[in-house]
Amino acid sequence: MPRNISRSLPPSAARENRQAPGLTQGNAAIIPALNRSLLESSFAGETPLQLSARVAGFIEQAFAPAACRMLVHWGDPAKPAVRREPEGRIGIETEADPLTECAATGEAVSISDFKAASRWPAHSAAAMLGGWSACRIAPLRAGGRVIGAVGIYSGASIEAAADFPAAAADIIAMALGACERNTKAAADAARFHSLSTSIPGVVYQRLVTPEGDIRYTYISESARELFGVEADLIVSDPEALFRHYDDDYKETFRAKLIAASRAMSPWDVEAKVIRPDGQVRYTHAIARPARLEDGSVLWTGVILNADRIKQMELAAADAEASTRAAIVESMSQGIALFDRNDRLVIANNYFRELYPALAPMTAPGTLYRDFIEAELTTLNIARRESDQESLARRVMQRDEGGYIAERRIADERWIMVAENRTVDGGTVILHTDVSELKVRESRIH
Repeated sequence: MPRNISRSLPPSAARENRQAPGLTQGNAAIIPALNRSLLESSFAGETPLQLSARVAGFIEQAFAPAACRMLVHWGDPAKPAVRREPEGRIGIETEADPLTECAATGEAVSISDFKAASRWPAHSAAAMLGGWSACRIAPLRAGGRVIGAVGIYSGASIEAAADFPAAAADIIAMALGACERNTKAAADAARFHSLSTSIPGVVYQRLVTPEGDIRYTYISESARELFGVEADLIVSDPEALFRHYDDDYKETFRAKLIAASRAMSPWDVEAKVIRPDGQVRYTHAIARPARLEDGSVLWTGVILNADRIKQMELAAADAEASTRAAIVESMSQGIALFDRNDRLVIANNYFRELYPALAPMTAPGTLYRDFIEAELTTLNIARRESDQESLARRVMQRDEGGYIAERRIADERWIMVAENRTVDGGTVILHTDVSELKVRESRIH
């Protein structure tokens, strides 16, 4: 069990140590002074044991010669008890004594003369051996329950301090409770900091106000390693991190975050960051929302470094593209493949050999309608309709089940064109040379 860290003088020496300036015997002056002393300190960096020692030293100086004992058990077996005993020639603590009983029962104890006291004989003997003749002990209460006891021991008359323990108990209990909460908060903060620095990513909290303001309230120090921006700067300047996101993300970020805040839906977003040194980082942010009393939404989550995953995705995409290109180039047909957005993905060399005039339109990204319009115009295919009518009919046929036609591109050369939708919503156009078949048909006919 912890011992005190401030020295209380025995009666003979305490008589030489006069009261602190401004303190006089009597609760009217001492209680406000004790209250000011506790409030002014704000318990910064103090443990409950250190605070109890400071309070005890204040009381002992105010009522010198005196000794202060204190026991705090918090009413929770999981929390270690704090016992403050005065240092002196002989200690007062014994197995059974009034301080322990008061802390257990919540009943005040007053002993005017240890010589005449019949209870706790071992305690009375130890007190008298230490030079003390009387004591007053009062319970410490917090939240409607007893959390300990405080007592004053005197070597002479204790009348001046007779009701002081009871009068000061509430102030002391309040201070100890605040100190214990501060200690717990500091421990929680240290634990959170330890966790946030050990997680392979950036832990953050981001606030979205009802007015649409967005700012970080916390971000771990690993932000500097991932983003190249100091964590303190990100918290103080809402744009410090945002200005390093790529343009595509910037365009949609604010609207997406505000929409997610209104819907209270989880945040699961990938983004590309360009660090101040020019390095590119890929990130994956995951967060959950909590609505605050003022209507703001606090997002708590983690931003992971997705560089390795992105590199694997890009490598897989390159491998897929290479495989697809190899397959497409090996085909004995001209092929043009469009994605679901009607943009050209790939066209093989055989297609360009069939239609050299269409080569400029075979660049990836070309729109399907532009491609078909150029095909109809460049090849000057005989038709009764206008270019726009032909284009509309071609698109309609593709969308309704597919387009198929035979086309003569030279005296003896015929191409069959087949166009269909793919399962993912894209379009594939195949140009097959059927000249030999047409020659055979002609001979048979």
